[in-house]
Amino acid sequence: MVTLTPSTTIASYGEAISLFYSSNDATSCELRSDDPDDSNPLHAPFVSSTLNRRIYRTTTFTYRCTDRNSAATLTRTATIAVSTPALRFAASDIGVNDVAWDRNHQVMYLALGARSSVAPNSIVAFDPVTGALSGSAFAGSEPNTIAVSDDGSKLYVGFRSSNTVSRFSVPALTRDFTAPIPMNSAGTNSGHPQFALDIAAAPGAPGKFAVSLQTFARMIVYDGQSPMLAPPGQLGPEIRQPGEVLAWADSNTVLALYDFGWGATLARYDTGSVTVTPQGSTTVNNRVFGMLASDAGRIYTNCGHVIDATTLQALPSFARSCPETSPYTNAQVATDSANNRVFFAERLEEAVDASILYKIDVYREDTRELLHTARLPLSLARIPLGSKITNMIRFGADGLAMTTSDGQLLIVYGEFVAAGGTNLVRVVPGEPTGGYYRADLVQFTSVLPRAVDLAWDAQRSQLYVAVAQDAAAHAGQIAIFDPQRLDTPSYVARPTPVHAIEVTDDGQFLYVTGTDSFERLRLPTFASEALVSGVGGAWPAGFLRAAPGRPLTVAVGPVIYDDITPRGVLSGGSMQPAWGESADRFYVFDSEGSGFWIDSADTSNGGITPLWHYDNIFSSVHPFPFHTGFTQSGSLLYSDTGVVFDPEAGIVTGIFALGPLSGHGVVSVPYSMAFATPAWGPVAIDAARNRAYVASCVGYTNQDDCGLNFLQVFDTRTYAPLMISPLDVTGRVRKLIRVNEVDLAAIAFDGRVIYMPNPDSVD
Repeated sequence: MVTLTPSTTIASYGEAISLFYSSNDATSCELRSDDPDDSNPLHAPFVSSTLNRRIYRTTTFTYRCTDRNSAATLTRTATIAVSTPALRFAASDIGVNDVAWDRNHQVMYLALGARSSVAPNSIVAFDPVTGALSGSAFAGSEPNTIAVSDDGSKLYVGFRSSNTVSRFSVPALTRDFTAPIPMNSAGTNSGHPQFALDIAAAPGAPGKFAVSLQTFARMIVYDGQSPMLAPPGQLGPEIRQPGEVLAWADSNTVLALYDFGWGATLARYDTGSVTVTPQGSTTVNNRVFGMLASDAGRIYTNCGHVIDATTLQALPSFARSCPETSPYTNAQVATDSANNRVFFAERLEEAVDASILYKIDVYREDTRELLHTARLPLSLARIPLGSKITNMIRFGADGLAMTTSDGQLLIVYGEFVAAGGTNLVRVVPGEPTGGYYRADLVQFTSVLPRAVDLAWDAQRSQLYVAVAQDAAAHAGQIAIFDPQRLDTPSYVARPTPVHAIEVTDDGQFLYVTGTDSFERLRLPTFASEALVSGVGGAWPAGFLRAAPGRPLTVAVGPVIYDDITPRGVLSGGSMQPAWGESADRFYVFDSEGSGFWIDSADTSNGGITPLWHYDNIFSSVHPFPFHTGFTQSGSLLYSDTGVVFDPEAGIVTGIFALGPLSGHGVVSVPYSMAFATPAWGPVAIDAARNRAYVASCVGYTNQDDCGLNFLQVFDTRTYAPLMISPLDVTGRVRKLIRVNEVDLAAIAFDGRVIYMPNPDSVD
């Protein structure tokens, strides 16, 4: 007896079904299917068994056995029909952070992150019919949320790594303005930069938009470039888990969903005046993060709730569940009132085969009836899918577009999306050959085993190295290296230990710090010209800075000295100093404290006038920054936590970071929203070549230790990663400098000095 019994004869697209088959008194059997993607035979058992598989098209299975006694062929068939309307899908892996649809120009806008090799940190216009990228514009560091005004004239952009928002005129993609997001002003995180989580354009008012913030439960509404702040605490406690999403009901009414971990609250705000006025709220049992959809006066949540935007009354909901306990759960919603449809997309795991998949459900909006379901065959996609869905939009005649947390764009189209759809979507933009940055092996030479600091004399093309006092040879001396003859340095003896060295930009002097002093030496003779004692301790590398253009002015810790006369102190304590583009601007940084704050002063005309104070600008990227330093180039400060800060504008202009596919782990902290591993290590800037070099540490446990060291190279214009190379050094790198125009030199915490010739030339 031969049997073939399916668990169902009608399945939705991608649904898992079971086939039970058995045979008695058979010498051989085989199970086949007419699915062209199958490798036949599927099974060749002699006894009963069950086959579990997913169905993507109507498929007939044939179970054929040879009878043991009569040698007759016994055959059973079972056909599984697919009930889901025709659908197709295409995927692209080009570092897409968000997607928006301009129905006026029939253009899809993509926000591309730093890891995209198509156009790093840019907005691109994409035609989903032809697959052509019709335009692009550099946006800023990690554009992560975008919205188009309903008249198609403006595109709004928020950033994951810059506390700004930008507006572009479209379709030309010309930038109208970039406006700062004010620093957090309350609670224990006062002074923290705030970054965009969601952005929404007001209907009927192309100049108005709302921005929600990643970490501080705040919402800002902009009318043009002018922000209107919601009152502190209006959206709940000042500090909470990230999770605010926005939707406009009309040109003056915006709704915000927040506090997902506690069931979520939907608040309604009037923005018709100069302030944001609360107009009630309601609790929504929505524990899974996802965007809101607004359509025809109703607000839709990703967990199936429907709320009247005017009264905040709950309307009949969709039969959805969002179990927040599963690590795989993720959901988004999109609406299509013209076709009476609402779409829900989930990332989930199904126990039948432990598959992580995307499940899309299509409902009638008016009756809440489930019409169709599709489970996308992620394992059959051209690129690896399966990360969280970060947004979903309805576009065109029959298209759904989704973005993922790994930077992928997924397009689903066909009659599954809209009856009578034209299947106009043909292609999606592909990933250019070569990936988004190089992984190379930079060669380096160890030139000294024990040192405490190093400095480059650009006038004489010489590298000076302060040898450690406990070194086995030349202890406490200054080594002089010619990059062309690294194996034959010369040495200058010193009467006292040297802790830090600094060359003036004109090459006249070398400043050195001692146990409780600093000294000015004339170059190239190293003759002592001035000695100042009682400077508050032995200031180490990074705490001695000569003023640009003023060789007789130097900062030792927080104190400025003109020749040998102290001018004054901007801030007391263990402060790391830095100069601006000229000696008229001075900064001090609490690099080893708990606040990690920065002070600035006007130092023109021999004075020292305090200007501004910022907290926590550099220190929030990593949960345990230990020691944080920075270097200055042009008008910007570059931190060894990857943060680039414009101190005059009070703006984080970007963050150097490896993307989520770097394979080096993710630091889950408020600053980066777990997007990436920010660079952590000293920075060397080459302004002429628009390069930032970071000796970055991954896997650290304290300020000296490091699991893995890497040299990372970034483009300072786009913040895009260009190259990564392992560095075989012990402990975290203490200092990194540009030398000989194209080379690098570094000193590790164990004191080893390494020289890297032209790392950009590595293929």
